[in-house]
Amino acid sequence: MRGEIRMIIYQLFYREFLIGVLEVDPETNKHRFTSNMEGVKAAKEMTSLTKEMVEGTDGFVDPIPFFQNRLMNMERNGLDEINYQTDYFLLKRTN
Repeated sequence: MRGEIRMIIYQLFYREFLIGVLEVDPETNKHRFTSNMEGVKAAKEMTSLTKEMVEGTDGFVDPIPFFQNRLMNMERNGLDEINYQTDYFLLKRTN
Protein backbone atom coordinates (compact mmCIF):
# COMPACT_ATOMS: atom_id res chain seq x y z
CA MET A 1 0.00 0.00 0.00
CA ARG A 2 1.34 3.37 -1.01
CA GLY A 3 1.68 6.10 1.62
CA GLU A 4 0.22 9.55 1.25
CA ILE A 5 2.35 11.93 -0.81
CA ARG A 6 3.20 15.10 1.04
CA MET A 7 3.03 18.09 -1.29
CA ILE A 8 5.64 20.82 -1.04
CA ILE A 9 3.81 24.12 -0.45
CA TYR A 10 4.98 27.62 -1.39
CA GLN A 11 3.38 31.03 -1.09
CA LEU A 12 3.93 33.62 -3.81
CA PHE A 13 3.91 37.28 -2.82
CA TYR A 14 4.22 40.46 -4.85
CA ARG A 15 5.46 43.04 -2.38
CA GLU A 16 3.13 42.49 0.60
CA PHE A 17 0.31 40.93 -1.45
CA LEU A 18 -0.26 37.17 -1.40
CA ILE A 19 -0.77 36.17 -5.05
CA GLY A 20 -1.46 32.52 -4.34
CA VAL A 21 -0.23 29.11 -3.26
CA LEU A 22 1.92 26.73 -5.30
CA GLU A 23 1.81 23.02 -4.55
CA VAL A 24 4.51 20.76 -5.99
CA ASP A 25 4.11 16.99 -6.16
CA PRO A 26 7.62 15.72 -5.31
CA GLU A 27 7.09 12.41 -7.14
CA THR A 28 5.96 13.84 -10.48
CA ASN A 29 7.26 17.43 -10.18
CA LYS A 30 3.82 18.63 -11.33
CA HIS A 31 2.56 22.03 -10.16
CA ARG A 32 -0.82 23.25 -8.97
CA PHE A 33 -1.33 26.97 -8.38
CA THR A 34 -4.31 28.42 -6.52
CA SER A 35 -4.76 32.16 -6.94
CA ASN A 36 -5.68 34.57 -4.16
CA MET A 37 -7.92 36.99 -6.04
CA GLU A 38 -7.50 39.87 -3.58
CA GLY A 39 -3.72 39.73 -4.00
CA VAL A 40 -3.98 39.24 -7.76
CA LYS A 41 -6.20 42.30 -8.10
CA ALA A 42 -3.81 44.46 -6.05
CA ALA A 43 -0.68 43.22 -7.83
CA LYS A 44 -2.20 43.66 -11.32
CA GLU A 45 -2.30 47.39 -10.61
CA MET A 46 1.51 47.39 -10.33
CA THR A 47 2.91 44.60 -12.52
CA SER A 48 2.21 41.97 -15.15
CA LEU A 49 1.21 38.52 -13.94
CA THR A 50 1.30 35.19 -15.77
CA LYS A 51 -1.92 33.47 -16.77
CA GLU A 52 -1.33 30.82 -14.08
CA MET A 53 -0.99 33.50 -11.40
CA VAL A 54 -4.23 35.19 -12.42
CA GLU A 55 -6.38 32.14 -13.13
CA GLY A 56 -4.67 29.37 -11.19
CA THR A 57 -4.34 25.92 -12.75
CA ASP A 58 -6.93 23.25 -13.31
CA GLY A 59 -5.34 20.57 -11.15
CA PHE A 60 -1.71 19.56 -11.46
CA VAL A 61 0.12 20.60 -14.63
CA ASP A 62 3.63 20.34 -16.05
CA PRO A 63 6.14 22.60 -14.28
CA ILE A 64 5.33 26.28 -14.76
CA PRO A 65 8.46 28.08 -16.07
CA PHE A 66 8.13 31.12 -13.78
CA PHE A 67 8.18 28.85 -10.73
CA GLN A 68 10.49 26.15 -12.06
CA ASN A 69 13.42 28.55 -12.48
CA ARG A 70 13.00 29.93 -8.98
CA LEU A 71 12.56 26.47 -7.46
CA MET A 72 15.76 25.24 -9.12
CA ASN A 73 17.69 28.23 -7.72
CA MET A 74 16.20 27.67 -4.26
CA GLU A 75 17.18 23.99 -4.29
CA ARG A 76 20.67 24.65 -5.65
CA ASN A 77 21.35 27.25 -2.95
CA GLY A 78 19.55 25.50 -0.06
CA LEU A 79 17.04 28.33 0.39
CA ASP A 80 13.48 28.30 1.79
CA GLU A 81 12.60 31.51 -0.03
CA ILE A 82 13.79 33.46 -3.03
CA ASN A 83 13.40 37.08 -4.04
CA TYR A 84 15.22 38.35 -7.12
CA GLN A 85 16.60 41.89 -7.17
CA THR A 86 14.99 42.44 -10.57
CA ASP A 87 11.38 42.15 -9.35
CA TYR A 88 9.26 42.24 -6.21
CA PHE A 89 8.10 38.60 -6.24
CA LEU A 90 8.88 36.45 -3.20
CA LEU A 91 8.45 32.68 -3.36
CA LYS A 92 8.48 31.19 0.14
CA ARG A 93 8.31 27.54 1.20
CA THR A 94 5.81 26.95 4.00
CA ASN A 95 6.42 23.28 4.90
